[in-house]
Amino acid sequence: MKTPFVGLTLATALLAAPSHAASQSELTDAILSAYSETSAAFGPRPNLAQALGTLPLRYSADTAEKLTKVFGNAQPLRVKPAPAPKGQVGYLMTLQPLRFSERGRVEVEWSELAVKLALNKAGNTLATDGRWAGFAAGDRYSSVRYSDIRFNSQHERNADGVWFGATQGRIGVIAFDETPLTAPAKPRAPSKNSKAFRMEDVRFSTGLGSRGKVADLSYRLSAATLEVNKEKIERLNLSLRLTNIDAKVVKELSQSLNGSVAAALNNAHSGATLQQFEQLGKRALLNGAALAIDDLSGSFRGDTAALKGHIGLANATEDDLDSFSRMLGKLVARFELRMPISLVRNVAVIFTRAGSEAERLSLGRKAADKAIDKAIGDGYVRLDDGELYSTIEYKDGKLSANAKALDMSNLLGGPPRRTR
Repeated sequence: MKTPFVGLTLATALLAAPSHAASQSELTDAILSAYSETSAAFGPRPNLAQALGTLPLRYSADTAEKLTKVFGNAQPLRVKPAPAPKGQVGYLMTLQPLRFSERGRVEVEWSELAVKLALNKAGNTLATDGRWAGFAAGDRYSSVRYSDIRFNSQHERNADGVWFGATQGRIGVIAFDETPLTAPAKPRAPSKNSKAFRMEDVRFSTGLGSRGKVADLSYRLSAATLEVNKEKIERLNLSLRLTNIDAKVVKELSQSLNGSVAAALNNAHSGATLQQFEQLGKRALLNGAALAIDDLSGSFRGDTAALKGHIGLANATEDDLDSFSRMLGKLVARFELRMPISLVRNVAVIFTRAGSEAERLSLGRKAADKAIDKAIGDGYVRLDDGELYSTIEYKDGKLSANAKALDMSNLLGGPPRRTR
């Protein structure tokens, strides 16, 4: 069952139990146990078009008991034949609705998840189309809600068993709040430094593509709005690419990711699993993998700031990766930054706390203008038509902004001060 849509089950398991309770969650344990038995029954490289027709499985007594305790029955995930394009095999996979609470520590609720699947008869191409009206998870102090989730994907398995392709999706609203899903008898007083936020019209996509002996991994995330403390950031965008990943590393990483699910069932193996990922990551870097930031941007009160660039290693050896200082010496990075002066002023006003509204407006703008004038005067940024520009580069252990050297010792904290 080592396929792209298995991510749905794993995502459910991970989201369902907040990080501080994941190791003890009955929900996580039940889902991972069911996944482990299904994966073992399917084998390492099944013909999915045939294997999915064997579901639902008859689980072991232990796993059936875990599922029944959480879901009320031993078969919460159902798969049945469904219409598909000519020459393909179709299935409809559904995960039943759930409302689950575990000793007041974890609370989860979701609507039915429905995913249509279409495969060729050889079972090595897969297209999905999923809908999920809502999902929420929380503990005694906070909660997060996702609503109107839609996604689709197209993947093809190569001769090495790696699934290449893309997944795209949309989430209507993501909202985090410092209150539990079920209101307590005695609500807590609102926090002065609330971490609550709300994102609307969130779009995401991931892709893994092959280029001969290398592969590229892409990730895109955008949101129409991100609201924090009554302030809104609009048109938020993040677009990343991890390029030039050796195909052999991709194959081994794919195998390790599948194996890590089983390792998650036994915490004793987690250290070994992380070590394996670390070694694969090192190999990818030594073989020329690099991170490209194609777009990191957002708008605030009508002004847009943007950053793009890339990060990689030049002529690094394995010994360099074992030492932070040596690795820093091989790091190569270049970023291009653009930011309107009016945006800097508006942000400075927000962080100015003292005084009346008029005083904060005046003090914030003065502080921003003073910092901007100094940055321009020192040569770290340049001004063009009301916008600040700078090219930030790091090479041979030296950092510069707008071709002017920056003191690394100050950035890294420098030597300890002497005390009398």
